[in-house]
Amino acid sequence: MSNDLGKRRPQDATKVNVNESWELDYWSKKFGVTKEKLKG
Repeated sequence: MSNDLGKRRPQDATKVNVNESWELDYWSKKFGVTKEKLKG
């Protein structure tokens, strides 16, 4: 079985891993905020 890395989802939806650029992209789009705001 192969993993589709283009469809990543965070493993823990209660935390944002700001060290992973794809998570910053995911959550910034989900919440409608900038990446810098998430890192804040």
